[in-house]
Amino acid sequence: MASRSAALIQRTSQGVYFRYPYSGCYGEVLSMRKGVGVMNRPVVTQPMIEACLHSMGLGRGDAVEVHSSLSAFGWVEGGAATVVDALMHVVGPEGALIMSAYRVSDAIPLTPDEQARGITWKVKVLPEDSSEPIGLGAVVAEFLRRPGVVCGSGILRVCAWGHDAQRHCQGYEYLIDIGG
Repeated sequence: MASRSAALIQRTSQGVYFRYPYSGCYGEVLSMRKGVGVMNRPVVTQPMIEACLHSMGLGRGDAVEVHSSLSAFGWVEGGAATVVDALMHVVGPEGALIMSAYRVSDAIPLTPDEQARGITWKVKVLPEDSSEPIGLGAVVAEFLRRPGVVCGSGILRVCAWGHDAQRHCQGYEYLIDIGG
């Protein structure tokens, strides 16, 4: 699937709308009230997410790697569970969802010395058997809790659900080989 990051910006009397022209999906609405910029985010539902995924060409039986930020959706009714439900429903068990699940923590505060050296981000590598949540966001955390999701090993592990999940969790090579 091609990258679809370009947005169409449309000004109306109610604000500025960002629309992703390839998908027909709408993002944030920005409006001005008393000279202060206010973000109005519509509630995003599972049917809305599914419609956007379908309009981008995703469907049953597809194998897709997902990198997602829950906050980029706006306010999602049901949170990360809704995003994962939508993805699973669209590709179905005959398809596959693949997500990176690197064994790293959330960001750790930098010391003044690290900042002076130009370091901008720091995480710790988690042990293989760690129960500490990984620092890759709410969508991946929710995905990892789902039945049928299998994970590879190592710091750069990959997790997968659906058709050939056991093969997909060994790394991205299989996904690339099948044209995903």
